[in-house]
Amino acid sequence: MALPAGVIALLNALPRDLRDSVAGDLAEEYGAFAPRAGRLRASVWIWWTALRLVCLFQRERLTRGRRLPPVPEEIRGRMSIWDSVRQDVVFGARMLRRQPGFTFVAVITLAIGIGANTAIFSIVDRVLWRPLPFQDPGSLVVIAGQRPRESATLAGPVSPGDFLDWRDMSRTFTAIAATSSSALNLSGDGEPQRVRALSVSPGFLEALGVAPAGRTFRREEEDPDRARVAILSDALWRVRFGADPKIIGRTILLNARPHEVVGVLPRGSGGRRIRKCSCRWPSIRRNASGGPFTRFR
Repeated sequence: MALPAGVIALLNALPRDLRDSVAGDLAEEYGAFAPRAGRLRASVWIWWTALRLVCLFQRERLTRGRRLPPVPEEIRGRMSIWDSVRQDVVFGARMLRRQPGFTFVAVITLAIGIGANTAIFSIVDRVLWRPLPFQDPGSLVVIAGQRPRESATLAGPVSPGDFLDWRDMSRTFTAIAATSSSALNLSGDGEPQRVRALSVSPGFLEALGVAPAGRTFRREEEDPDRARVAILSDALWRVRFGADPKIIGRTILLNARPHEVVGVLPRGSGGRRIRKCSCRWPSIRRNASGGPFTRFR
C-alpha cells in the first residue's frame, strides 16, 4: 500500500541515502497494519511514526553533528544493568507469548532436563557421596571369594566353612560377619506375606555399630537346628505388628518354621545399604551354615 503524499514529503527531510529504505519499510508496515486497524488508525500511526523519525534525525544532526540517531548499543551503554535485564526479560516474554507452540516445547524440554538432572544428582549423592550411616564407615570392607578357574576378575560367594576359618584365624579385622539375602514367607499373624530377609552371622550388627532393642545374635545360635531367632526392622515391627511393645519373645513363622523374635532394629539404623538388600521387609535373621554366603563385612 502506498504511503500518503504528505508522509512522503515529510520523509524528504531524511538523509538521501536512507530516504528510500525508510520509506519502503514504513510502506510495508502501513500496508500490513491498515487492514487490521482501519485506514483512520493506520493513517494516524504512519504520520506519527514518520514525524518521530524525522525529529530524531534532525535532533542528532543539530545537537551532535551526525546524521543518524543513537543505535541500540549506544542506548544500552547508557542504561543501568537492571534496565538492560528488564528490557531483555520483557522482550523474551513477548516473543514467547507470540509463539505459544515454541513456548510449550521449550518449557517441556526444560522441565525434562531439570528433572533428569535432579534425579541423577540425587542418586549419585545417595550412592557415591554420602558416607555409610554406620560407626566408622571408612573401616568397613566387603570380602568375597574368587575362583581363578571360573573367572579371574569376578568375585563369587564364599562357603560357610571358609567363612568360619577366616573368622577364627583373622588378626586384621576386629569383626567378620557373613550375610546372604533371601525371600521368605511370613505367616502365623495375619495374612501371609512374601518378604525379603537378610541372613547374617553373629557379630554383624556389632561390626556396623547397630544396637537393637532386645539383644543381638549369639554365637551359639549359628546352628540352625538348635535355635531359630530373628530381629525385626522398625518398619516391619510398626506395619505388621502394630508397634507391639511385647513383640520381643514372641514366635513368628518364616517359611512355616517358628522363629523367636529377640530384637527390633532402631528406626533408620539400616541405612540405604541394608534397605537395598532387604527391600520391603528389612529384617535380619541368623543362618550361618545353611548355604553359601554372598558377602562379608
